[in-house]
Amino acid sequence: MNRIAIALFASGVLLAASYAQAKLPAAPPKSPAEQAAAAAKAKEVAAKNAADLEAAMERAVESYRKKSAPAPKSPAAPASTVGGRERRLRRSLVVRKQ
Repeated sequence: MNRIAIALFASGVLLAASYAQAKLPAAPPKSPAEQAAAAAKAKEVAAKNAADLEAAMERAVESYRKKSAPAPKSPAAPASTVGGRERRLRRSLVVRKQ
């Protein structure tokens, strides 16, 4: 019984190894027209990818410039950003005017 099991196992391993090493038949050769069409398609895809990359780089540069640009300074600071001492001084001046 053991010999039969071993023989079956060995034949299975040899069969699997022979299937793994089997080669597929070669693809039929392409005609010159098919080759030219494939080359043209590859060229179009490469051009599209280059254009997409260029557009993405432009968007990244614009985003970087927008985010890293310093905020424009206002000519006069609003009252809410004035320090405590200046705020008290302005209040006292407003009270005196009335």
